[in-house]
Parts: sequence; C-alpha cells; structure tokens
Amino acid sequence: MRAYLAENKLWFIVIGTIKEPSAGDPEHITYLEKSAQAAGAMFLAVDASQHVHFTGIELDAPLIWAKLQSVHLQKVSGARYNALDAVFAVRKQPDESLPSLASRVDTLVQTFKDLCPDSYTLEQLLADLAAMSMLRSLPQE
Repeated sequence: MRAYLAENKLWFIVIGTIKEPSAGDPEHITYLEKSAQAAGAMFLAVDASQHVHFTGIELDAPLIWAKLQSVHLQKVSGARYNALDAVFAVRKQPDESLPSLASRVDTLVQTFKDLCPDSYTLEQLLADLAAMSMLRSLPQE
C-alpha cells in the first residue's frame, strides 16, 4: 500500500506531511481530490471486514491511515518482541538467493520499526533487547 501511495504521489498527504490548505487556497481542491484518491485506494485495498473502521472518515486519507495504524499496529512491547524474534530467527533457505534473504530481513526490520512509537529511543531498544534475551534464555517448560 505504501509503495502504491508513494508511486501515485499520495503518500505525503496520507502521512500528514502535506497538510490540508485553507478553504480559500487555490490548492485546496487539488488536496481534497488527492486525499479522496488515497482514501479510495486504501478502502479498496483492505478486506471488507475492515471497512467498519472507515465510518465517518471515508474521504480523509490521513485519518484513515491513522485509524488503520491504531487498529493494526499495536505499538506495545509484546508486538516489538515478536517482531525482533522474527528478525533474529531468520535463516537462509538452501535455495534462497542473498538478495531475497536481504529483502526478507529488510521487511522484518521495517515491521519492527513500524511497531515502535515515534518517541522510541536507543535506551528503550536496549531494554527491549535485554528483556528479550532474558525471556529467550528461560527453559521451554
């Protein structure tokens, strides 16, 4: 989805980098059209069971994106633990190329980054890694 929105020059509207101009601004209509285009793309991309999250914000791409993130990206330590565990569990498959392996690792690292709050610090990462190390060192029982 991110790649599609970026390719269609909609990504910066969705993430809020490009803010909605005031109603009198000549760019206001263009912004509304692009926001509606992005909102439509997101609506079509998600499963029909997820459409309930769009109620009342159907044409507001930044609000839709924020809502989808709040529903699907639980930025809590347990989710980060699972994401880091997946990163550390990566093993090259016998028939897998190095570029494919690198791509898989990049995807997993991006998943971890997406689960970190904006204020996530190196100190918090170190604390998460220490906790993860302790949990992984416990016996399986």
